[in-house]
Parts: sequence; C-alpha cells; structure tokens
Amino acid sequence: KFLLVVFSVLALASCKEDLPQEESTVSVLAALENGRVWNSGDEVFINGVRYIVENGGESTATINDVEKAESYQAVYDCGNGSVEGNVLKLSLPSLQSPSASMAYPMVASNGAPNLLFKNVLGTVRISITGTASVKKVVLTSLGAKISGDGTVSMNYTGNPELKMSADASNVVTVDLGTGVALPADVDVALPAALYEGFMVTIYDADGGAMTGKEISGFQETMVAGARAAMSAATSKLFGKIAGIGIPPETARKVVQQSLGRSTRK
Repeated sequence: KFLLVVFSVLALASCKEDLPQEESTVSVLAALENGRVWNSGDEVFINGVRYIVENGGESTATINDVEKAESYQAVYDCGNGSVEGNVLKLSLPSLQSPSASMAYPMVASNGAPNLLFKNVLGTVRISITGTASVKKVVLTSLGAKISGDGTVSMNYTGNPELKMSADASNVVTVDLGTGVALPADVDVALPAALYEGFMVTIYDADGGAMTGKEISGFQETMVAGARAAMSAATSKLFGKIAGIGIPPETARKVVQQSLGRSTRK
C-alpha cells in the first residue's frame, strides 16, 4: 500500500507539471480617438493601476504587463481628478485661461484588452471680430451645468457621460489677462454634450460689455459639426460674434481633433 500511494502521488505531480500555465498579465492596445497622440512617459490608469506609456508619437500605444481581468476600465489625463471604483470624479473650473494648463480627461471601457479612449470634454470656439481689446468672455449655458464637480461612470457603453452635480454652475468665465486684440478666437472647455443654447458676454479693456442674445439652434449645429453664425447682437465695438459648436456623435470628431492639436496644453 505504501508503494502504491507514493506512485500515485508522483504520477499526479507529473501530470500537473505538463499542464500549460495561464498568463496573469496581458498587453493592452490603447488608442486615442480622432488624432490625439500619446507622449512617452504619459500615465494611464487601468483598473486602478498606474502604467506608463513607453513609446509616444502615435495615437495608438501598447501597454505591457497589465494585470489580466474580466474587463478593463481606464482613464488618461485626468489632472486633479480621482478614480473611486469605476467612477471618475472631476472638478471643472469656472474660471479658465488660455495660459493655464488644463487636463482633458479621456476614458475607455472594454471586456477585451483593446481600449479606445474617448474625450470627456469638448470645446466651444467663439470667434470675435472688431477693433477692441477683449479682457474677458463669459459663457452661460441655457440650463445645462458646465462647471463644478462631476462624475463619469467608466463602466459605460457607447460614449462616456460627464454628469454634473446638483450644485454645479451653468457659467464659465475665460480670463484673457490684460487683453487680446481683435479679431480673436476664444476656446471654452465644457462637458461633451448636446446643448440647447448659450449666452455670451464680452468685456473689453475699457470696461465696456456686450451680451449676445440667446444662441438658438445650437444643438443642431453641434450635431452637424459645422460652422454656424450665432444669432448674437452686433455692435460697433465688437463686431460679429460667431461660433463653432462641438460635442457628441458626428461633431465629437471635430472636438477631439481640436483637443489633440490646439487646445490641449
């Protein structure tokens, strides 16, 4: 009996050694949509673990030795944001400046180790003509919240949604310092979404101000991703206000290309 038991144990051990070992890590293919490019040394968090992008210069990068999982949720360029479980928490500033560095978060979610990162923010570009020097632009959303605290569920399908808190604001101010000579373009970062409209108030270096009328039909403009003249007031001081609406679906590509090339700091 003793010999038989020993022989059985040895046989079982031999069979166990022949079984293939399952890999505990995977290589993740990470892509930034619509022209945004990875930089060497970029940080990306996948399932809460920090990884470093080794080779930049392209919109797609391979991240090695990622812990294998049933699903993958990731965040990139979240700035001062934080991830708790599958939720990204952000705070969008009510005061923006072209000279200030600002994060443009992207998130990705998939059951396979192939991740397509999508932008959480978009931009509205306000093109102002005239002869004045503009010091400040105030953008007021007609209903939707565009600054303050918000959250993004990273376990999403389709496109991510930034949900603003109840005490968030519908106003963003862009500080242009000592003033910017016209004509000029002013970009305002805000949650990627469809909007019913905006109000624009522009202040010049001498304290003068002009408030545009309600910008109607802006939702259709953003869906089409096309340039459209805002139905704003005109004046001898500022001339005409025009804008490019951006965010989701078709227009999302326009926004993300802009973020990747020009407005991302």
